[in-house]
Amino acid sequence: MSGFAWLNELMTWLAKWVPRLVLVTSRHHALVFRPRDVVTEHGPGLLVYWPVIHQLQLVSMQLRTMKLSSQLKRQEVVEVIVSWSIVVPKTALLSLNDIGATVENWAAAALESVYDECLASDELASKACASLEARLLPYGVQVHAVFVGQRGSVFSLKNLNDWAPRHEQTDLAGALQ
Repeated sequence: MSGFAWLNELMTWLAKWVPRLVLVTSRHHALVFRPRDVVTEHGPGLLVYWPVIHQLQLVSMQLRTMKLSSQLKRQEVVEVIVSWSIVVPKTALLSLNDIGATVENWAAAALESVYDECLASDELASKACASLEARLLPYGVQVHAVFVGQRGSVFSLKNLNDWAPRHEQTDLAGALQ
C-alpha cells in the first residue's frame, strides 16, 4: 500500500461496525438481507441496519417504460413499447436475476406468440399485454400497458449485381454528349 491507503481501508472497515440510518422514499421499498437467509421487506420510512451482518437493497416501485428494438415479423417491422412496474419487490428480486432484461425478453416472446399480420396494432398490443402480464405477474411484476410504436412493411431491394449504373459522359463545358 502506498501513502495513506491503509488509513482509508481502516476507516472503511471501522465504518461497517456503525449502524446506518437510511430514509426509504415513497417511491422505493427496501429489502434487508439478514443472516440465515432471512429477507425482510420495508416500505417507506426510516430504516436502521447494521452493515456488518445486513445487506440493504433499494427497489424502485415507479412505473417504467421500455422500448423494444424493432423486430422483423415475416414481411413487417414491429416496434413495441412496454410499461411495467414492480409490485412485489421481494418476489421479483428473489426469483428474477435481471428484471429489466427478463421483461424485454419475455415481451419479445409474447409478441412472437401472438403476432398475426391481419391484426390491427391495438389488437396486437392488447393480446401481447395479456400474454406478458400472465407470465410476469406471478413474479411480482405488473405490466400496465403494451403499445405498438411503429409498424410497417418491408420491401426487398434488388441485388447490387443486378443494378448497372448508367455513366453519362460530358464534355469540358459540362454538356451531355
